[in-house]
Amino acid sequence: EAGHYTIVDDGTIQAELYGFLDTCGKEVLRKGQPKVVPFEPNKLSISETSEALRAVGHVLPTVEQPFWLDGRAGPDPTDLICFPNGILNLSSNRFTSPDPMLFTPHGVGFDYDPKAPAPINWIGFLDQIFAGEQDQIDALQETFGYCVSSDVSQEKVFMLLGEKRSGKDTTRHTLQSLLSSTAICGPTLDSMSTNFGMSQLIGKQLAVVGDMRLG
Repeated sequence: EAGHYTIVDDGTIQAELYGFLDTCGKEVLRKGQPKVVPFEPNKLSISETSEALRAVGHVLPTVEQPFWLDGRAGPDPTDLICFPNGILNLSSNRFTSPDPMLFTPHGVGFDYDPKAPAPINWIGFLDQIFAGEQDQIDALQETFGYCVSSDVSQEKVFMLLGEKRSGKDTTRHTLQSLLSSTAICGPTLDSMSTNFGMSQLIGKQLAVVGDMRLG
């Protein structure tokens, strides 16, 4: 979906299986002669077909995304950014077509355009809120680049500190708009401390805690 993998609910898969098998036929013998009749799916046939699909599409649980499903040596998946219209290699700056062999949940929410004009309004906004301090603007650019890439080896957490109406929400909304909506989660500090609070981070590219104020 849009150049990357997303989780499909089991109920959705079952519904699609019913719809597909309902259009199929099966061959039976009638008076010693083969005849094609409607398949007429039922709970058992749906369950068996679902199990078969799981076996055919099985990926080892030790696999860490991003990963090449066909076992190719390169390019390094962590050097790639998936766009709806293709894959950009950050090391070579080469852009290729989408490839289903790249097993990754990470993807951005817009098409790649090498001829896109400079974001004049955004640059003006940054110059305003940072009072022209280029080192802060460069740090934010590095933050955005890290969040849209598939590389999480640095294990970084970024904080936006500032007074009210200082551009924090605008910056957050802009970053979130760059990514696929299915790749983002919005935990709270309280939810992160529960028994299964960290599970909401699985398969996500960005976790945004909107309010970090502590009592």
